[in-house]
Amino acid sequence: MSNDTKLIYLPAADPARGRLLRLPADMESHEAFRNITGIIASLEEQTSTIDPEELDDALEANGFERLEFTLGPEIG
Repeated sequence: MSNDTKLIYLPAADPARGRLLRLPADMESHEAFRNITGIIASLEEQTSTIDPEELDDALEANGFERLEFTLGPEIG
C-alpha cells in the first residue's frame, strides 16, 4: 500500500462487522463520505435491514475496495 492510499473505516454496532475500505485513487475523503452515505441510504430505502453482501457489492461497484483487518484490543 502506497503512502497516498486513502482509507475509510465504516463502523458498525458490532465492531467486528465494521468495514475498512480503500478509496478510489481519484476520490477525496469528503467525496467518499458523501458517496458512501448515499449508497447506504439507497440500500436502506429498499429494505430496513442492509444485507452485508449487498453493501459490499454496491461499494465495489462504486470503486471502493474492502480490505481485511484485525480488530485490536480496546483502548480507553
